[in-house]
Amino acid sequence: NKHWFEIAESEDFDSVQSSSLDTDDFLDDIKHMIDRLKAAGLKRVVVVDLTKEEIGVPVVRVIVPGLEMYGVDGDRMGRRCRNARKERVRGRRTVS
Repeated sequence: NKHWFEIAESEDFDSVQSSSLDTDDFLDDIKHMIDRLKAAGLKRVVVVDLTKEEIGVPVVRVIVPGLEMYGVDGDRMGRRCRNARKERVRGRRTVS
């Protein structure tokens, strides 16, 4: 994974383009994210409550089948990533 994560230059966080969904309701935030996942063609979101009452901190594990793993190498690239890569390559070839 060194190939993918080795950074030649650093960038100030403020210069990174980002967006924000500023709401006061977690449920609205969750609905927004589910809508975005659906728009990307993902059909399921699995949420498991891992909260331990004795700790008093809510914890969940969220799994979205079809999303890629964090490690990006040839052995870990999923179908969506491979297809997107092929489409980009095809797009470049047709533009030339």
